[in-house]
Amino acid sequence: APFVSGTEAAARRLAASPRGTVVLYGGNLDGNFIFNLRRFDRGRNVVVLRVSKLFFTMPAMKAHGIKVLVPDGDQMLTVMRNLGVRYVLVEDPCPAFDRVGRVMAELRSLASREGLFASLAEYPVPSTEDELQTRLKLYEFREPRPADEEWLTIHVPLGGQVIRVPLERLGVPTRRR
Repeated sequence: APFVSGTEAAARRLAASPRGTVVLYGGNLDGNFIFNLRRFDRGRNVVVLRVSKLFFTMPAMKAHGIKVLVPDGDQMLTVMRNLGVRYVLVEDPCPAFDRVGRVMAELRSLASREGLFASLAEYPVPSTEDELQTRLKLYEFREPRPADEEWLTIHVPLGGQVIRVPLERLGVPTRRR
């Protein structure tokens, strides 16, 4: 198994966020980041949303096909506002996901818009596998606000199921509250 490090520093920083903080994670090492975040965020104050669940679906068996759900920056921005995203943490590069249309390129372009986001930090992610070596870039929404929606909806590619969870149950403030 390949060794990867570097997500710990970003997780430690974000774990200090207040209850209901939403982080959008874009990249292949989301499990590594979430594991580290849970180590430091014992109160489970931070909600992590994965680009690979919101902006496209990638079944475990790639032969079943990848479906892009949110193809461009304007639609991504709408989804982020709907779900109350405050931080975007994105791998750059991310070879595994960079092959999914232009989703990751659009996300990086959106996050680097100075009027919308502030660049906060960059974390190197060394690995024993060349393809997993990357950088994590952390951005903060310049105007964070409560979620416009009340529900988080995730499409599960295998079996065509849809999961819906009230954002309030996750501690995410909504405009309707």
